Amino acid sequence: MSGTRLILAIVAAALMAAPVAVSANTLTGTMNARMRVDTSCRITTEPLFFGNVNIFSGVVDATANIRLRCGPAVAYSVAIDNGQNPNGTQRRLWNGGGWFQYVNYQIYRNAARTQVWGSTAGNVVTGTTPANGQVTLVAYGRVPNSIVMPNEYRDVVTVTVTF
Repeated sequence: MSGTRLILAIVAAALMAAPVAVSANTLTGTMNARMRVDTSCRITTEPLFFGNVNIFSGVVDATANIRLRCGPAVAYSVAIDNGQNPNGTQRRLWNGGGWFQYVNYQIYRNAARTQVWGSTAGNVVTGTTPANGQVTLVAYGRVPNSIVMPNEYRDVVTVTVTF
């Protein structure tokens, strides 16, 4: 027997005679787990309807709800612009033309109607959403004591939520 064959025969005999130990191998790996909480917000608004009034109604107040739905603990800021018919910072309802075209009105952040709700620093409403992410804000409107002519007066304001 040649040398190489002899070595192979010895190795083969040793493998057959010795018990074969099979070991279990373990592999590990990692898996990333992620969840992203949507911090986007949604807004719904109600009309600020002053109602049907007569020409001598005097001061007329109204309220409207602004509802936010965001994720929990989202910081927000809500601004309201001066509408489509402003005279400087004075909001105005418009009847479409003719005599007494405009009626002044204002939107406030508080029920006492002393804090104007606007779109500049210090005139916006800020906060943080609670755990359920839902916030209802109230816009307090007022038409001051003025004589108005019979007609329908309108305006559109833009409510902007920054979060």
